[in-house]
Amino acid sequence: MTAPARKAASSSGSLASRDIGFLLEAWRQAASGNVSVQHLCEFGKRCGPSADAMIEAYFTFLRVLERSSRRTLAVGHPGCPGMTPDELQVLSLLGGAQSGHWTLLDAHLYWIAPKGPRAVVAAAAIVLAEALTKNGVEIAASLRNEAPRGDITWGPGLVRAHAQSNTA
Repeated sequence: MTAPARKAASSSGSLASRDIGFLLEAWRQAASGNVSVQHLCEFGKRCGPSADAMIEAYFTFLRVLERSSRRTLAVGHPGCPGMTPDELQVLSLLGGAQSGHWTLLDAHLYWIAPKGPRAVVAAAAIVLAEALTKNGVEIAASLRNEAPRGDITWGPGLVRAHAQSNTA
């Protein structure tokens, strides 16, 4: 996507792009160890009475992802444009879980987590996908083809690598 097209897409303010941006920013803040109260309050504005359940599902998913990943995932710095390939893959995984596209979910799980913890990551993704749907946050299963490709910035990752020998 060219820079003018990317700018037009981001300024169109579609609900999906705002929701994805909101989720990405929360992940990036968590990865940097600096989750702002303002961002947590935004969950309340978006989710109303179910904000606590949404926050719990989201950060539980991130914790499971952190403990179950094959390697450290690259997460961009808060506020940076574009997505890292790992961010895009995780959002695609959530899109597959949300749309019931189990083949897509399985494909992303295969690359993200080793066989043992894969079921735990899938369960956490499905719980989060249900919470997202309940709160009107839609992630397209075809996100990989729609996502903006900006300058990729690498930052500290939330997900830590665990050697397979440690899980045995």
